[in-house]
Amino acid sequence: MAKITPILDSEDDDARTTDLNSECEDLEREEKLGAANQASQISKPGASEAAESEESQGVGIESEEANSCASVEPGADARGSEINAQDRVLDFLSLLEKQRKERKMKEETKLAEIEEQLRESQIQLDNTREELAEQKRWIAGLAMVMRAGEREVDNVSRLMGASDDLREDRAMRRDYGGAREGLFSHLFK
Repeated sequence: MAKITPILDSEDDDARTTDLNSECEDLEREEKLGAANQASQISKPGASEAAESEESQGVGIESEEANSCASVEPGADARGSEINAQDRVLDFLSLLEKQRKERKMKEETKLAEIEEQLRESQIQLDNTREELAEQKRWIAGLAMVMRAGEREVDNVSRLMGASDDLREDRAMRRDYGGAREGLFSHLFK
């Protein structure tokens, strides 16, 4: 440290200048002594932690951030990214599985509905076949009745024809009897 030189030549100024120079020399000695003490403490075991604590107190927030950054393991960001990628893949696979199950449930529901419709259609078809068979039986019975009716009509017609023949025969007999009586009466007059 440079010594202060007096500007004025008075004795008071010389005394003040001497006092200031002595104070400057004292400060230099204290600084050198403090530096030596600090160096000796760093060389001792555990002194590095004390020095780091003093430096951290002097630096403040920036030293804390530096220490926190230094404590991070190398490659941690890469491992975190890999884990995130694996999680995304697992989420995607879970979504695919969920969609597959939903599609399967929808297909099974639709298949069950189609099977139910087929059963109902089969029941309706069986009922229609039964109705057709019943109608066929009814038509066959009606045909039998019609044939029986036709036979009855034929019988009635034959009977009517026979009765007509009988009436004609009776008429002929009456006519023959009348003619014979007329002939006899003519002969035996």
